[in-house]
Amino acid sequence: MRRFIITLVTLVICSMPVRAEEKVWYCEMVGFVSTGNSSKIHKNEKFKMKVTPSRIVFGTGGRFDRWSMTVRNFNSAKSWIAQGLTYTAGMDNGKFLFSQISTEGATAISAICDNF
Repeated sequence: MRRFIITLVTLVICSMPVRAEEKVWYCEMVGFVSTGNSSKIHKNEKFKMKVTPSRIVFGTGGRFDRWSMTVRNFNSAKSWIAQGLTYTAGMDNGKFLFSQISTEGATAISAICDNF
């Protein structure tokens, strides 16, 4: 009987879903604009980012070159909000939004992301 209970508990534990604590996303901008003394529509870029419950870390190159952000609200690797003094970013089911303000102007970026 003891062997049966141990086997049963082991099977239950092994069949439980494992929560992924990090995920890598491959993204392509669909909008990238900035304003200041003048407005500019930038060329859309592709970028990669790793999402963890505490940080968003971007790959090399482009607008987000090796940049990282602090996560403020983490529901899952596909639903989160990151905020700093001058920026707010978020993702909801593969839709990424980013805004940043400074004394020189503002930037807004939207992107579609996939995690192949």
